[in-house]
Parts: sequence; structure tokens; C-alpha cells
Amino acid sequence: MVFCIALLETSGFWDAVGINAVGGMAVTMLEKLTQVLNDGQWHSTAELVEQVGHRFSATLHRAVKEQGWQVEKRRSDARTFEYRLVR
Repeated sequence: MVFCIALLETSGFWDAVGINAVGGMAVTMLEKLTQVLNDGQWHSTAELVEQVGHRFSATLHRAVKEQGWQVEKRRSDARTFEYRLVR
């Protein structure tokens, strides 16, 4: 069993489910998204993927629909978007 856990930790599995390896506390994707967007600055798709996860857009969609967030989206180049939380 220890081998399986070690394999999952090295494969990035815990990051995918939002487990903080240091304290063992679960951090939801919504909490991660809040931490990143809370500054009101523009954040690129690449940054959000890195900081929140590759399904950040689903979390963002849920935050807008269910929690009433207002998020601006702009095109930074032909293939990339940027997002910011509107206060």
C-alpha cells in the first residue's frame, strides 16, 4: 500500500485532487482560483492552469453561475486569453 501512495504522490495525483502534501488539508479548486484572482489583476490561461489546474475553466464557470462572480475575459494573443475578477 505504501508503494501505491508513493507512486500517486510522485505522479501528481494529489495535486489533481487538491490535496496539500505539506499539511494534508484539502484545498478546493475554487479556493485556489480565489487566491489567484483575488488581486484583481489579469491572469493568463497558462498561469491559471499552473496555479489552479487544467480544468480551471469549469471551476470559473461554476463560480460565475453559482456564486455570482463577475469575471472579465480578454484575448491576449491569437491563441491565449486572460481573466480577472471584477470587484
